[in-house]
Amino acid sequence: MRVVKGASVGQGRLSMFFKSGKLDGQFQATGVQLSDFLGEDYLASIDLPDARLAGTLSQPVFTTSASAKDILLLGSQLDSANALVTLKNNIVQVDGIDIVAGGGGVEGFFSYDLTKKKGQANFTADKVGIADFVPKDLGTNVSGSFSGEAGISFDQEGFKLGSGEGKIAKVTVNETLIGDGDWKIRADGRTISGDAYLGGLGSSIDLTGMSYDLESKLIKGNVWVRHLEINDLSKIIKPYLNVSNPNLRSLMDRTNGQLGLSADLGGTFASPDIANGGLTLEALKVGEEKAGDLKASFARSNKSWTIDSLAWTGGPVALNAKGTVEESGAIDLEGSANGFDLRYLALYDVDLANWSGKVDVSLFTVQGLTKSPTIHASAASSTQTELGGISWGSAAPEMAKVFNFDLSNILISDGNEGLSVDGNINFRGYTASVAFKAPFAFPATIPTGSPIEGTLRLQQNIATLLDPRIEPNLGSRPTLFDPAKSSGMLTGLLRVSGTRDDLGISGDVELNAKKLGIRSGSQSFSDVFLKGSFLHDKVDLKFDAKSDFGGSLHGVANSDLPPLEQLLNADSFDEFLDSVVSGRLSADAFALKMKIGKDGQIAVTLGGELAFAGTIGKPSIKGNVDLGNTFLQMPSTLADSQDTAIPAYSPEFDITLRTLNLARFKSSSADIDMLGQGTIAGTFNDLDINALLKVQKGLLRLPTARVTLEQGGSIRPTFSLKDGVSNARLDVEIEGKTQVVAARFGQSAQRYGVTLDVKGDLLQDSGLVMVATSDPPELTQEEIFALLGQVQLIQGLAGGLQSGNAESQFREAFLGIAVPYLLDPFTSQIANAFKLDYLTLDINALDGATISFGKALGRNLMLSGSRQVSKINSAYPLKYDLRLSYRLRFGSRNDRQRLNFILGTDEFRPWKIGVEYGFRF
Repeated sequence: MRVVKGASVGQGRLSMFFKSGKLDGQFQATGVQLSDFLGEDYLASIDLPDARLAGTLSQPVFTTSASAKDILLLGSQLDSANALVTLKNNIVQVDGIDIVAGGGGVEGFFSYDLTKKKGQANFTADKVGIADFVPKDLGTNVSGSFSGEAGISFDQEGFKLGSGEGKIAKVTVNETLIGDGDWKIRADGRTISGDAYLGGLGSSIDLTGMSYDLESKLIKGNVWVRHLEINDLSKIIKPYLNVSNPNLRSLMDRTNGQLGLSADLGGTFASPDIANGGLTLEALKVGEEKAGDLKASFARSNKSWTIDSLAWTGGPVALNAKGTVEESGAIDLEGSANGFDLRYLALYDVDLANWSGKVDVSLFTVQGLTKSPTIHASAASSTQTELGGISWGSAAPEMAKVFNFDLSNILISDGNEGLSVDGNINFRGYTASVAFKAPFAFPATIPTGSPIEGTLRLQQNIATLLDPRIEPNLGSRPTLFDPAKSSGMLTGLLRVSGTRDDLGISGDVELNAKKLGIRSGSQSFSDVFLKGSFLHDKVDLKFDAKSDFGGSLHGVANSDLPPLEQLLNADSFDEFLDSVVSGRLSADAFALKMKIGKDGQIAVTLGGELAFAGTIGKPSIKGNVDLGNTFLQMPSTLADSQDTAIPAYSPEFDITLRTLNLARFKSSSADIDMLGQGTIAGTFNDLDINALLKVQKGLLRLPTARVTLEQGGSIRPTFSLKDGVSNARLDVEIEGKTQVVAARFGQSAQRYGVTLDVKGDLLQDSGLVMVATSDPPELTQEEIFALLGQVQLIQGLAGGLQSGNAESQFREAFLGIAVPYLLDPFTSQIANAFKLDYLTLDINALDGATISFGKALGRNLMLSGSRQVSKINSAYPLKYDLRLSYRLRFGSRNDRQRLNFILGTDEFRPWKIGVEYGFRF
């Protein structure tokens, strides 16, 4: 006999005696597929190598050994199975069950009485791997092993009684170690109950008194989770969460702490009830940032949650809340969330790292339907923060953008006006009231196509606006204008309207200042008017101002701005700087006067017009500026220069400056009138400023002489800035004249005319080259420099100290240097009163005191004179000299020749006429 079915093959022999019914058979079968008998959930290939059939037809006896491989039962894989199967006296018995599975083994036996239709089974498991018994469709990576014993009894209606207990070892879920534990289970045919413990010394999960009623489907028991690491829990449940937000995934990975949970369970698996629920999240940390503790007590019944208390302390916010939540019905919550630290936003998204400050939500309520509640709240920036407000920006705190807000009414609900905000905001002293309405859909969506409306109303006193006490800790407030010297108002009304994808802004902002006073100095502006008119993506500016010293400024500009929704984007500032702008600024005899240092001053009258075009971030500024009545009084001391960073804002300049009349430069040692022009070209990163100024007249004061500057000399200031490296020069090429008194060996004292040629860079050490000649030309250059600086007196003073003649040397030094220098302010005033170029008092040992003066009558025509005041030698009359000289010069500057024609008188000659010739060698 041979039977074939699919891969199954059976063959053997069978004989039966009809008279006695005796059976005698022997056969074998290989590759018997279990699924052919029990269905596709039961897979195995079974071999029966030595089956025997005996007994009678009414009382058959069947014996065989069986082995199986490729076993998969209800998704659980077994490596192999062996057993002895007998059928005798209507009892099926399977002995010697030996199953290899998951690296461990299961032994047991099974018997079933076909007549009574009752059976029992007992099994013993030893270190059987859990992984092979976890359904693959759960998507869970589980490892570990279990051991234990179990016994069951059953009848034709199914399971009747059973019990078992054992151990669980080295359990991991999704590569997270849970630990070891114990399990117990009991069953009586109606109820299954048991206990389980899993964990270690640090954390554990304990299920006690768990029961399940097979008929009512009710569950009961207690759950206690102790000190479970949150990052372990996160690793376990993350495969089941559909978290697409990368920031949220990262936050989950970096969050740690310890979770505790206790609850009494009831109800059904489909809708469990929870009583005495308690949840704790302790020692929370996100990365290295401490996040405090969160505690909650709650209950659940009939799909309704009661939150008796929810508190978060020691972390980013002081949260307290309570209320009820129906899963498919109403919600009623209230609470507060004070001191929310905005620094914690960076833990969620690094793009929010520039925010700092704290926000108080003193009261919030959540009422209505759970899926779409109505939320009422009030919020304000906390006054307990370091800067007293909310700041954003990557710069240092003193340069950050800081604002405060107080939103008294916040309403969130579903609908076309679901989001509504009213309140006040303050930015660096600018206070405004805001009102905003927008459509809203839960959980957090502003629908497209629905109208959005908002208003921003400004009304601020300028004096208050400029008061630095508004933000005493903010060092970046400009100090140009003085609130005590300023008055006026800033007003405006701006409207935001449109849809989420097409927002526009319209309205006007006006600054009307009756007076704007400069903080240091007497300069102030009056009737200042600035108006900005917004219409969707366009803005027009108009500016007018007057100077208290005369003249006015006028300006207009317009620009096309990016759409408002782009400006509201955190990364859209570059788009704002790329906006096209055009306009002009004109000055009509606008007079400025400002202090420089302690005792310096600059005064100028501005005229001309500047035009600008390009973009806001890189405008092109071109035009001509006329400088009238320019006066620069250098201070006695200048503040030390400080390095400054090059701003990202980079206009491109093409400006021409020119003097309309004499520009006067005055310092402690110089008084110069000039004419000329200059240019400002390039950008802040590649700047070039230069000018060429021609000397019209001037005077330099030396310790013992006054040098009258010749007309035509040049002063060329230049300044360049390239890649943050600056270079400045002040090149001069000037010529001046003065007079000195000297006594040559064997001669009486004589007055000499001196010409100084000065070339080089005044800003460089040893950058000047000075050439001096005398008239008559018998003095050497070294002698002239010595006379101008009284070097011979200083040297003589040193020699007198050594020779014991210190008293006379001190007297000569005081009379020759100190007295003329100290009297210079008075003699200068007398010279100015008589319109003289110079008036000096010379004192020396040969002539005593002598008064000298000079007056230029033309380019080469000079009137000069001197008069001896004190008589040294009674044998000689008082010296005096009065002469009119005309000087001709020819030759190059380095090889200058001179011809002088002289007409004058002195103490010996009523009239004298002379011709002098000199040259430089």
